[in-house]
Amino acid sequence: KKAWKVFADEPVSEPATIIYPARQRQVSIAYNTEEGPPAFWGVWINTGGAFRHRHFSIEPTTGRYDEIDRCIRDRSAGTVPPSGRREWSVRWTLGPQLSGNRQ
Repeated sequence: KKAWKVFADEPVSEPATIIYPARQRQVSIAYNTEEGPPAFWGVWINTGGAFRHRHFSIEPTTGRYDEIDRCIRDRSAGTVPPSGRREWSVRWTLGPQLSGNRQ
């Protein structure tokens, strides 16, 4: 029983799709920005090591670590200048498993 949290090395370049074959469902998550900060996929997997729960999560994050000082050091921290503005969008698409998405 363990728990893991990992972050992608490269910025998000395409949607992530999670497939649940037992229920023939899937979810796609897309992050888009033209002027905003780059995002990185963050993945959390828990097999009972944290709070005795079992779950999986994936999300875009504007830094490759939980600690802001580490994000600043590796230059993955999203920033907004004084009086500045950043825009981005996250789109979740839920639906039946598409026939081209097989295990």
